[in-house]
Amino acid sequence: MPLQLPLAKKSNTQFGNKAPLKELLNRLAPHYDINSPKRGFNFPLEYWLKHEWRELVMDNVTKANLDDLSLSSSYFLKLTEKFYKKETKLVMEVWHLLNLILWHRKFKSEHNQLNS
Repeated sequence: MPLQLPLAKKSNTQFGNKAPLKELLNRLAPHYDINSPKRGFNFPLEYWLKHEWRELVMDNVTKANLDDLSLSSSYFLKLTEKFYKKETKLVMEVWHLLNLILWHRKFKSEHNQLNS
């Protein structure tokens, strides 16, 4: 038995091609407003960086790792310090820096394994 919908059920003028999904959502969660506009999903990045991932940041944003990337260690160490002292909103800067360092360490490790 193929899982096919009749053409009339596949779309409608109100919801377009998402009509079957909207209909199902309306049955499963009638309290949910299916006509509300799209909205983004924010996650608590600042909280995670300052609490759950603080040790991860501190262990990785080091002079040695910054020097290995040829970045100004004094500048980025001060930036990270300011973030934790709540002097400024530097969430994205610390997040990007952490990711760059973690990516570089992984890339360097994999590169060394391939060449050994």
